[in-house]
Amino acid sequence: MRMLDQVLERARGRRAEAEAALFELISIPSVSALPDHRDDCRRAAGWVAARLRAAGMEARLVDVREDGHPVVVAEWLGRPGAPTLTIYGHYDVQPPDPVEEWRTPPFEPTVRDGFVYGRGADDNKAQHLASILAIEHWFANGGPPVNLRFLIEGEEEVGGRSLPDYVQANAADLAADYLIVADGSLRNGRPHRARRSSDRVRTQVYHRTLLACHRNSSLTLAPSRASGARCARQRRLSVSAFVCTALRIGTRFCRAQATR
Repeated sequence: MRMLDQVLERARGRRAEAEAALFELISIPSVSALPDHRDDCRRAAGWVAARLRAAGMEARLVDVREDGHPVVVAEWLGRPGAPTLTIYGHYDVQPPDPVEEWRTPPFEPTVRDGFVYGRGADDNKAQHLASILAIEHWFANGGPPVNLRFLIEGEEEVGGRSLPDYVQANAADLAADYLIVADGSLRNGRPHRARRSSDRVRTQVYHRTLLACHRNSSLTLAPSRASGARCARQRRLSVSAFVCTALRIGTRFCRAQATR
């Protein structure tokens, strides 16, 4: 059996565990716009970081701005010579108002007709959790085929500066071959919108790329010229194998829906 098949088989066998993890994350009311939920935002960041550490990555919370929410930064660079894939996501959510229009409480995830209903289910907790679950399954089968980095912020919904400031200050240490913006719907096994942008992600303008991704709200898979835009076929296949795992988990362990 191919390694990818083994990873996907393991993921299929742990669907219930994946759903439980998603429900636990959705239940944290990490509303970045409301000061009353500041502690909840940190709790959500800590939850994500703990999950990444348990999977096998080095993860930490970085407080960039005194008035901001922490950035979750995680790395695993255990594949010398393999491409590096950076995954972006956000753990913060919009306010659930008007609450009276919800059929079920927004932070008590509920399954109806095969869909998960809860604030943040589709924007953006299910998407980056799918990637975290993917690395768990890869580590259980010898490790991911690529080097990995996660940048998960808590200010996407308010246009905060913590992540852009962090990336700008640490650009030299954040060089990557590929970037996934896991901030778009997954439907029928495919991203809601996906595009490939050749030679557009460069270390020196990396922070600008992330800012643009906020507005784009898509899943972007872009090769970086700074780290070698024209990768060999095997390097591309290794990235594709990981992305395939995350996409399949994202569409099979649940169908997430942010509506009421």
